[in-house]
Amino acid sequence: MASTQQRLNAAKQRTAERLRLQAPNQNAGVGDVYANQAANIGWGTSSAVNAGRHIPFRISLDYQKLVFMYRGSWIIRQVVDVKPQDQLKAFPSLLCDVTPEDIGAFDKVVAETGTLQKYIEGRKWGRLFGGALGIIILKGDNDLSKPLKIEDVEPGSYRGMIVVDRWSGMSPSSALITDLDNPTEYGLPVYYDVYTEANQNLRVHNSRCLRFLGRDLPLFEKQIETYWGMSEVEAILDELQRYDYGMAAVSDLIARANVLAMKEPMLAQMLSGLNLTQQQLVDYAARMTAVSEAISTNGILALGEEGELFSNSYSFSGLSEVMKMQMTALCGAAGYPFSRLFGDTQTGLGQSNEGDLQNYYDSADQERRQKDRPLMDKLIPIICMSTWGEIPDDLDYAFAPIRTMNSKEKAELAKSHGESILGYFNAGVLGRQTTLREIKTASAETGLGSNVTDEMIEAADDEVQPPMQVEEAEARAGTETFGEEHGDTEPEKTQGGKDSWFERAWKRIKGEK
Repeated sequence: MASTQQRLNAAKQRTAERLRLQAPNQNAGVGDVYANQAANIGWGTSSAVNAGRHIPFRISLDYQKLVFMYRGSWIIRQVVDVKPQDQLKAFPSLLCDVTPEDIGAFDKVVAETGTLQKYIEGRKWGRLFGGALGIIILKGDNDLSKPLKIEDVEPGSYRGMIVVDRWSGMSPSSALITDLDNPTEYGLPVYYDVYTEANQNLRVHNSRCLRFLGRDLPLFEKQIETYWGMSEVEAILDELQRYDYGMAAVSDLIARANVLAMKEPMLAQMLSGLNLTQQQLVDYAARMTAVSEAISTNGILALGEEGELFSNSYSFSGLSEVMKMQMTALCGAAGYPFSRLFGDTQTGLGQSNEGDLQNYYDSADQERRQKDRPLMDKLIPIICMSTWGEIPDDLDYAFAPIRTMNSKEKAELAKSHGESILGYFNAGVLGRQTTLREIKTASAETGLGSNVTDEMIEAADDEVQPPMQVEEAEARAGTETFGEEHGDTEPEKTQGGKDSWFERAWKRIKGEK
């Protein structure tokens, strides 16, 4: 057995070796590291701060734990569910030169197949587990292992999606995409082997799949996760555990906030049991039980000459600040503002929460462009081919605004757009046809101008009038061609004369007489 001196020498050697490994290399040219060995501060010292380290912690690989946390924690459900629902309040609206009837047919297919609901489901499981798969289903196309070519999509064949998460009987193949002409999907699996809940074994080609990922990872970590991402739960788990511990501690303090105590001269003797009979111990226990019941039921408590009853209270000052700090840290880890995650607004003079919410909207919109737009670029053309039998050359789409405006904000926005468009027309920059197009385009955001039809736009003259002619036209007393074409032979009076054709058209759009 080693002597005490030998063990001490071994410990010294281990400490010296640890300090040697932690000490900065003087020849490395590192200029941004601070260390003070005498004060035990900075890099390479043995302070408590430097004793901390980050260890491998891949909770994304623990399916059972993720499921239990999702079911048991309302904060986890908020983190996973809320952002996809905010980002996809509606299916993207098409922006292309097609008739309203065609747009209606497209929206009907999306609604009947539950595409938006399935898409949100895929986003949710991708955020919870780090990855999920949406399998695009076409009628009559049962061999899912073949690549999907857009020109082979038959009219009326789109049936929606089947969504499976990365742990529900689904595994990527070892074969990877090596096509250098496809850098977006380069290095990803070619096939996905799926075992469905209906006991079907499917091999699905990547061209038929939408990959819903969690947080992105470096290459080696991505390979460990079998080419999926990291769960959102893993990103917030440390802060969530601190918050749960703090809430549990506060709840425990509530039970201890006001404790009634009583002096008992014979307590030490009773606890020791010396020189006491069994009956005396039983009587003492019964007496203390009666005292407890009398206190809890607001009864009368009788004390002896040396007895005394007093209260021991605890103050909660400072706990709210500590809990608010933990909640703020949790919001930062999750990427949510305080009011969106906890449903509570910051109070106080000048607190409106507008800045926090705007930052959240901007971040959510940026994430939507990065993650959802590539998937929609793959999905929407397939729905177009199934609905119309072709893809418009000018196919484009826009996501619904994340922030929902109230009626007052919409009215102010419509007024601002209207005045701007009218200013361009009066300045001789836009013609009538272009002006109507601008009104119709703005109607998707403002809600006004949706009744401007393509026929009205095509019938309007797009010749740009010089500013002087516009002013003269507004000052004329006679009727104008636009009014005669639409039966407006009695223009309304204003302080400056008769309204211009645009002002009367704008009033018609708003429903004014």
